[in-house]
Amino acid sequence: SRMASTGAGDFEALDASGDVEDDVLPYPRPLTHIVTDAHRAQWHREGYAVIRGWLRPDEIDRITTMVEEVEHTKAGPFHTYEKLEGTGKVVTSRSENFADHHLGMSLLLRHGAFPAAVHALVSEPVTLFKEKVNYKRAGGGGGYSPHQDGYMFFHQEAPPYSFTTQVCMLAVDDCMVANGCAMVGSECWQRKGGFLADTSTMGPYVPVELKRGDMLIYDNYMPHWSTPNTTTKDRRVLFAIYNRRADGDFHTRYYEREAETRRQAGSQDVQGKANKFFTGKPVLQSAIPRIHPGMSESTLKHKETVLSEIVALYDDKSQYGLISQLWHGCQSAQQALDASADTETVVAALLHDIGWKLAKEAPWRSGDPVSSSAGKAPRRPNLAEELGILSFCGIDSNADEEQQRAQHDVIGATYLRMRGFSEKVAHLVEGHVLTKRYLTFKEPEYYDLLSPGSRRTLVFQGGPMSRAEAIIFEAGPHFEMCKQMRRWDEGAKSSTWKVTAFDAHVERILAAITEPPCDAKRAAELSARTSFIRDGNRIAGIRSSRL
Repeated sequence: SRMASTGAGDFEALDASGDVEDDVLPYPRPLTHIVTDAHRAQWHREGYAVIRGWLRPDEIDRITTMVEEVEHTKAGPFHTYEKLEGTGKVVTSRSENFADHHLGMSLLLRHGAFPAAVHALVSEPVTLFKEKVNYKRAGGGGGYSPHQDGYMFFHQEAPPYSFTTQVCMLAVDDCMVANGCAMVGSECWQRKGGFLADTSTMGPYVPVELKRGDMLIYDNYMPHWSTPNTTTKDRRVLFAIYNRRADGDFHTRYYEREAETRRQAGSQDVQGKANKFFTGKPVLQSAIPRIHPGMSESTLKHKETVLSEIVALYDDKSQYGLISQLWHGCQSAQQALDASADTETVVAALLHDIGWKLAKEAPWRSGDPVSSSAGKAPRRPNLAEELGILSFCGIDSNADEEQQRAQHDVIGATYLRMRGFSEKVAHLVEGHVLTKRYLTFKEPEYYDLLSPGSRRTLVFQGGPMSRAEAIIFEAGPHFEMCKQMRRWDEGAKSSTWKVTAFDAHVERILAAITEPPCDAKRAAELSARTSFIRDGNRIAGIRSSRL
């Protein structure tokens, strides 16, 4: 079974047919006594139903435990994150696709009280379409702008607007106006306008406050929105969305499509935006609590700090032609994965252009001095300057941004050594530009394949290698892999290629950090001891062939 956690013990019993015995349902009371005629009347009249006191305190306690287990189940479910404006803390904003990875949730959402309640409300059997937990954290956890759920477009065989889903929203914590309860547009729903492109026509809205254990059910045509959580307590909601059993079971297909979308969208979805209506500040999914047996707390903290720094560098939405620089790195890493490369090589492929980020001019910040003569802010040192990298890798600090970026291999490799990455990772990052110089010497026709921009930067990078340099480079460590890195770099420019997203490499990045941090001077010394002897851009010798 793919379900790693069972939740409450009495959720485990299944008979031979896969059905759940009546006495192990998480909600054993007869549902017909809970979903009443009054609920059905509200459903048909207003488009939603509120079931007060749907769960007893002990039952909601058990479900709360499962919700907490889901948040910390990292293998399988999708998790997205946000950064709280007030504190800057990175927190979970949503979890999805956990019914196949948590037995208790699977029984509850597929066989238990949830589908039984919807069946009783709409008078026909239903099946689980998708599931999620929305977390609104204290102090500004993001809300959602007005929208309708677009699931009607998933059922391609159905006529427009004929595919309906029922959305069950269980209050795991009290849901009040102050912490962002649901606001529903019942009047709009009653006009039966279908799916609306103009969100301004979806109101007016009424707040639906829920106490812990209450249930709100509406369909996918109900306009709704919610505000951020401005209180001092977290607010969690468990959602289960159903479609008619007669329409088919789309759960697997839906999440397979979600996985493809996340890989294809790359930096957009990697940044944790659960959907386009989310009003919080999404971030890359790096804030995952991790447990590494045998690793000291200080080592883990160092690795997490480096990871967060790298996430921040790549979270600038900078472009590489038609794609983001992040997605360019992900495509390079995908080729390394497809070639069954080791962890260090995959990480090097992913981060091979990180020097570009460090050579970018730092933005002017409030409080920085302003030139009295020109009335403009003076140029701020870029990150490579601020970290002292330029002073120790032979790059003139007066070089302009293009010249510095042209030497992003040396800048990036020095930075990675400073942050404790293995020498192999740093060497491969440094080698991907050296390979460009090598190939333009060894294969003259290779120069014709370079873009105009790449030809221009080749000048700043030292031009084609000399014969003497090429001999040294060929004798160097990982020569063949450096050439392969260059090929992967060149093959990572597709705007349509679906590849593994950044988040899938988080554990690889952590594993590739094998040394304690150091300053730029020490990083340069490490390079001089284990890699090429450099005279500016020229390689004049080699210290060691063993990395």
